[in-house]
Amino acid sequence: MVTINQLSEMVVDIVGVKLEIKHVPGPPGVGGRNSDNRLIMEKFGCKPNMPLREGLKITINGLKKRLKGIYVYRLYRFFIFRIHYINSFYKLFKKLKKRCYPV
Repeated sequence: MVTINQLSEMVVDIVGVKLEIKHVPGPPGVGGRNSDNRLIMEKFGCKPNMPLREGLKITINGLKKRLKGIYVYRLYRFFIFRIHYINSFYKLFKKLKKRCYPV
């Protein structure tokens, strides 16, 4: 069984950030949750094949790659827009210059 605090510590460790995990007491209830994997086996015909920590590493690294891709794409779009804007301004400036100062 894994508590929410333990899960939080795992995620913080895998991500590699320094965060203070502050426990906020909640309403009284179940001390933890257990996963009964027999139901997964019955319904889907599969079972977990790796520990929780390894699965979290794969998931977090996949999310990091996707977020990095989104960031790079947005940065690319930002610069392409700026280059297009500058180019359009330059063409407009050349037209205005010809009208104002014919050669």
